[in-house]
Amino acid sequence: CSCGFCGWCLKDCGNDAHSHVLTCQSKVVGAESYFGTKEQFLAAQNKKRREQVIEFLEQLSTEDQLLTLNSIKTDLEDLGIDIQNKL
Repeated sequence: CSCGFCGWCLKDCGNDAHSHVLTCQSKVVGAESYFGTKEQFLAAQNKKRREQVIEFLEQLSTEDQLLTLNSIKTDLEDLGIDIQNKL
């Protein structure tokens, strides 16, 4: 595959992601110019996942939010994603 993608936000950058990675808003503080640790990568991914879950839940009624949260509670806990008090 010749796809150049950002390891922080997973954006498809054509065939070279280097310039994007340098300024990617998803890159965590303390990461090197192009590379980070596994922990830094997972933190960036969890932040993105958390934002996406909250954005999705905000579109639902309160009742459906509670039902959905109950259904995905174990998954969120396994990923270390906390969305308490964000809705």
